[in-house]
Amino acid sequence: MGKHKIKHIAVLTSSRADYGIYLPLLNRLKNHVDFKLSIVAFGSHCKEEYGSTINAIIDDGFDVFKSIDGLIIGDTPEIISKSYAKTHDLFASFWAQNYKIFDCVLCLGDRFEMAAAVNAGVPFNVKFAHIHSGETTLGAIDNIYRHQISIASMFHFTSTENNLNRINSIVGNSFSSLNVGSLSLDNIKDFSLYSKKEFLRMWGVDLDQPTILITVHPETINFDKNESYAKELELALNELKFDYQLLITSSNIDTKASVYSQMFKKLLTNNPGKVYYISNLGSRSYFSCLNNVALVMGNSSSGIIEVASFNKYVINIGDRQKGRHAGENVQNVKFDKDEIIHATKKYAGLEFNGHNIYDRGGASELIISKLKTF
Repeated sequence: MGKHKIKHIAVLTSSRADYGIYLPLLNRLKNHVDFKLSIVAFGSHCKEEYGSTINAIIDDGFDVFKSIDGLIIGDTPEIISKSYAKTHDLFASFWAQNYKIFDCVLCLGDRFEMAAAVNAGVPFNVKFAHIHSGETTLGAIDNIYRHQISIASMFHFTSTENNLNRINSIVGNSFSSLNVGSLSLDNIKDFSLYSKKEFLRMWGVDLDQPTILITVHPETINFDKNESYAKELELALNELKFDYQLLITSSNIDTKASVYSQMFKKLLTNNPGKVYYISNLGSRSYFSCLNNVALVMGNSSSGIIEVASFNKYVINIGDRQKGRHAGENVQNVKFDKDEIIHATKKYAGLEFNGHNIYDRGGASELIISKLKTF
């Protein structure tokens, strides 16, 4: 018999958000007899301003093969473009030194940082596998970055059959793609959720109170409209705060993100004990919160993909997620004060009894089975 060949798998992670999605897969790859795992951390992981979340990776017991600090702090189009260029340049050097050692490199999602890292590997013929390939978000320039990543990848793991069909039409074949469902949903099975008392002790937020969990990112296609969008949202939240506790998490590093963070921080300052602003809960706390809130609000992909598994409704605001396949628990409204308030009062506290269209059960194992064939 020939010698057992261990496949060397690299994983690109640019933020705590994508790290949280990867986590169930990382835990399975870490001690798997068929794989050697190398994590490459970059983007906001390397910035103190965003919590130096590379430390969370280390605290979870993983070794970081390489950290690459290419992110420039700021939210103007020029800064975003310069961050892309700097990240691309640094990864060009990284791939030049390391492209031969990996059997496959996993990448995820649609962030500009991820697109820069992946595109820098194209001249080296790096074998990328793209998780959450084939999705569409027409209200964000991330839609362009996602398809850049897909075109540069040799294999594609999709989250629904619709997305599988889309990526097959983009890349021109079906043998390089597989529908695995959403990887992040494996975390629900892996995590032991915090109790309300534990959550209160950790974060100072009492989930026995009717609570709305809010995550809003800028719309980066029509980025000049974000000021008016933030104002409409602020007007709505200033009314809803009388009936609900508001728990807000921070926006992505996107053009005009500061418009929302400044508005949320003003709400926090003016409404102590009713409004809470937590930069990043982390996956376990986030899911524990989802398990207990009355409603989820915003325009995050999590609202579309994960919330149905907790039998909650989502008020999806604006066009950022337009085009993404959504379940019946997702209620779409405009950035309009009256629409937001009306939908919130209609759906808050109701239980959603439908199926999560992103849950195929065991995405990690499906991905690992495919990686063995590379």
